[in-house]
Amino acid sequence: ALEASDADRAMAAAVAAGDLEAFVAHVAADGIFFGAGGAAAGRAAVASSWARFFAPGGPRLAWKPDRALASASGDLVFTWGSSSFTPPGGGPPQQQAGRRAFVPASRLAQTP
Repeated sequence: ALEASDADRAMAAAVAAGDLEAFVAHVAADGIFFGAGGAAAGRAAVASSWARFFAPGGPRLAWKPDRALASASGDLVFTWGSSSFTPPGGGPPQQQAGRRAFVPASRLAQTP
């Protein structure tokens, strides 16, 4: 599960740096993200759905995984920890506890 925490931290760092390309590099080619706008399937769709977090003056999302847990097979990983959302144009961040689930890219590379 350490690898999952590292991947989650790297994605959070890419968002903090405003680097959409680095963020999307951590998304599997067939990855699916669920958000307020529904599901985004594939890197291009994920990039499009997350673009607002990288736009000047756009909303900001930050998170830090505190814990990760993997299934016995390693096919599914949950990370959870703290997160904050800052509305477009600024304002006070809204603190939240969050959970994320994903399949590590290293595991996807092993599937036939």
